[in-house]
Amino acid sequence: MKILIHQMHRYLIILLSIFFSLSVQGQITQPENDLENCVSKSTESSYYESVGFYQMMQEMEDRMIKDGLIKNRKKEEYLKLFEKLSKTNDSLKFKEYFNRNFEYMEQKFSFNLFTVNSAVFNQCPYKISSSIENKNEELVYQTGKRLYQIMESGFLDLKLIKNLVKFYSEQDFSKKVYRAPITYLALININYQYSPYEIEFRKYKESKILQNKN
Repeated sequence: MKILIHQMHRYLIILLSIFFSLSVQGQITQPENDLENCVSKSTESSYYESVGFYQMMQEMEDRMIKDGLIKNRKKEEYLKLFEKLSKTNDSLKFKEYFNRNFEYMEQKFSFNLFTVNSAVFNQCPYKISSSIENKNEELVYQTGKRLYQIMESGFLDLKLIKNLVKFYSEQDFSKKVYRAPITYLALININYQYSPYEIEFRKYKESKILQNKN
């Protein structure tokens, strides 16, 4: 009987721990909820499949984990990811991820990486932040400022992106409203470096510059 009571007590502690962890992770403020709803509504017409922006980013993130680009959804793994993108020693792994998943993303979701970026990086953060009184104290506003700066730089400034990741606490980074745009930025940068079209386009631009110099 004592053994049974001990086991039940142990299971209760485990269940309470899980519940506490999920409740802490799931707590979002009203501006965060408004931002998530704005992005979802602003991007829902961009896909053939009945799937939202956040669900799509989570699926592409799951595929990053499956293909070994990141081990989990933590900040540290994303920082390592962007650090690797700035180098060439992991180019094969990124290229394989691009070849396996970007065509899938386009076919399943009919998603072009540059179709919805304004809603994610500018319009929705600005819209939600405009109604916040103490802007400097609100994470949504601070996030919007940084996302806009990244967009204005062309989405490819890895230093700015890493600074944004570092800006979040681990708890905030666990929220999809903040992490999904980071996943989106990772996809944009992988596409830029490993899309054959992007590579050929850069070569074309470079050749045009050389011709103009001559």
